[in-house]
Amino acid sequence: MAIYHTPGVIHFEKVRFKMWPWWLKCFGPLSLGFRVLWQIFPNPLASAVFWTVSFVDEPFKWRYYTGWGRACTVLIWAGAGMNSIVTLANNGRMPVQDMGSAFSLWTPATGSTRLAWLGDNYAGFSLGDMVLGAGLLASILVCIATPITEDIQRRRGLLVE
Repeated sequence: MAIYHTPGVIHFEKVRFKMWPWWLKCFGPLSLGFRVLWQIFPNPLASAVFWTVSFVDEPFKWRYYTGWGRACTVLIWAGAGMNSIVTLANNGRMPVQDMGSAFSLWTPATGSTRLAWLGDNYAGFSLGDMVLGAGLLASILVCIATPITEDIQRRRGLLVE
């Protein structure tokens, strides 16, 4: 018995809250830092480092995702992957339709733009942004609709027997 529910009160017993090791928790701040560097110095190396740091920790977290959570994660990865492919193909910059001049890592789409259909063509959003957003929205809905049972806690390694 792990979580007992009384109206308005949740009692936690025999639940351990150690989800990820310390080194895995470092990737979020690292990713944010590399995103800022990429924003300041848009180039292929900064782009590649940001996308690598953003994706490298996900396989370690995969075992904590279950059922629909894994499907949502795949959508998020697919959207981020589309964005990474288009930025890496365009020298570390995201092509944007109907843009006047280059700003930071965004650059106007031209005839020589590679994979222009993956750029920010749809009211400032890219196809990758839309897929990523659908994955985030679906994951929020899954979190709201899924009760945390003992079986889920056991699979995630949260339940101490």
